[in-house]
Amino acid sequence: LNDIRDEVKEQEKDNSILSAGYMMVGNMLRRLPIGSFFDIETGIFYWQPGPGFLGEYKFVFLTGTGNGRLARKHITVKIVPR
Repeated sequence: LNDIRDEVKEQEKDNSILSAGYMMVGNMLRRLPIGSFFDIETGIFYWQPGPGFLGEYKFVFLTGTGNGRLARKHITVKIVPR
């Protein structure tokens, strides 16, 4: 699996084209964080983290491979202070 790493500043917007997504907490899949929205029609994940959302956040997004299988995309977002 190839990891995608992205670093954004606090209050900065990050759009990624995806299909279905979860936040990783330890080894568990959890709902996407507060302040986020996943548009299933466009496959775009929007997240406007609120104050205090600093640090690394790990996500797993599922995409169709065209042959009926699902592929995982691991994304790490690091939010740093301004």
